[in-house]
Amino acid sequence: MLKRETAEYWKDKHSEICVRRAAESGLWFVRSDVTGLRQGGQYGAERIAYGPTMAINPSAEIVAQVPLMTVGMISADIPLTVS
Repeated sequence: MLKRETAEYWKDKHSEICVRRAAESGLWFVRSDVTGLRQGGQYGAERIAYGPTMAINPSAEIVAQVPLMTVGMISADIPLTVS
């Protein structure tokens, strides 16, 4: 979880970076992340995490994603290839 200002900066960039990694590697990219808001207080400043959990195919297409600030899970059929 990040301070709100930092989380706002990164919330859309995380997905863009993940899509680029899938395109560069030609591999599936599966990411799980936390989401939610922790109020400030005893443990420091307010923190927020937007997520998202997602699966990206080797063609750099997001095939499954939990919407930002939503708790959930995804499933994706990932074909196995044997060389």
